[in-house]
Amino acid sequence: HSTEKNIKDYGEKISQDDKNAIESAISDLKAALEGEDIDALKSKTESLTEASMKLGEAIYKDSQAEAAASASAETGSANEGPGDSSPEDAKVVDAEFEEIDPNEDKKKNKDS
Repeated sequence: HSTEKNIKDYGEKISQDDKNAIESAISDLKAALEGEDIDALKSKTESLTEASMKLGEAIYKDSQAEAAASASAETGSANEGPGDSSPEDAKVVDAEFEEIDPNEDKKKNKDS
């Protein structure tokens, strides 16, 4: 079922030969489901899995492209607006700090 949905959504992202192979594997698996041959069912399932890997690659590439576009859009909008500052204008302060445990004073007061 998920392969059928994905081929509808992302079928244009793969070659027609790959799309035909996936659709053929789906129909072969459906035919095997009507029978009682477990080995045939396993074989057709494996065939569909192998055929649908091209579809999975297309979905992955599409999601990566969308994520990259989204990240670049966010980066671009983060640098816009009033008070634009470039990295050269940024001032970095190097400082040391000491972490203080608030419970340490309570322990000292109890011991006294």
